[in-house]
Amino acid sequence: MLDIAEKQQVRIDIDALAARLGCPVIPLVSTRGRGIEALKIALDRHQANSDLELVHYPQPLLREADLLAQQMSAQIPTRQRRWLGLQMLEGDIYSRAYAGDAADKLDIALANLSDEIDDPALHIADARYQTIAAICDAVSNTLTAEPSRFTAAMDKVILNRFLGLPIFLFVMYLMFLLAINIGGALQPIFDAGSVAIFVHGIQWLGYTLHFPDWLTVFLAQGIGGGINTVLPLVPQIGMMYLFLSFLEDSGYMARAAFVMDRLMQALGLPGKSFVPLIVGFWLQRAVGDGRPYP
Repeated sequence: MLDIAEKQQVRIDIDALAARLGCPVIPLVSTRGRGIEALKIALDRHQANSDLELVHYPQPLLREADLLAQQMSAQIPTRQRRWLGLQMLEGDIYSRAYAGDAADKLDIALANLSDEIDDPALHIADARYQTIAAICDAVSNTLTAEPSRFTAAMDKVILNRFLGLPIFLFVMYLMFLLAINIGGALQPIFDAGSVAIFVHGIQWLGYTLHFPDWLTVFLAQGIGGGINTVLPLVPQIGMMYLFLSFLEDSGYMARAAFVMDRLMQALGLPGKSFVPLIVGFWLQRAVGDGRPYP
């Protein structure tokens, strides 16, 4: 991401950022392999600073989070227990699996907060964003750097509360349409090639080398036929993952996860879960019944 920051004329004081975060900060440009070795060395040598307080939450939130932490297993480190307590107050359903008896006390904690804080999740998010903004202002020139006007304009449309979901559905439909049509054009080539190599080729080899008939049938019709069943699906699956990779590199997938987060949370899943759901649905339709898409 450092290359993107440089393009937008954002200068980052790496040493100041490391001091604020209490851990090494390694500038990376992953597409060029820049900084990868330094990152590996830093991960191997670094010891976490457990005493550093980055985010300053309102006292009522910390009070209830600490009360929830007291109900958790002593095997969990104290700071992690407080973090789990805050996650529970924020409404994170996954933290309950690690909270033990504290999960039964959550309603009491929320009731205690109701007179002081109307929306715990909002105050937790606000505290975190204030910390992020303070760190960014202290270690970079984000206040003077000129943001990308095109990106800002696209975000206003893509992340719009009314247009975000229709745009997401259209992008997914377009991805499936292109993957199926382009991959479908290559499918006969893969089908014919796999039959020629793994079925007829193995059959010819078995007869030439005088294999027993049962072994020739097993290799050609059994193993070769199984490979022939799978290989024709490779073009469509490959095209779908190619388009997913393009969407990821363009930055749209992160925005799509934000758009889908509320819907996924209603299903008990994080926002980014829409990717395996979509891939699983497409593969189930493609492999399960073999019928073409409408």
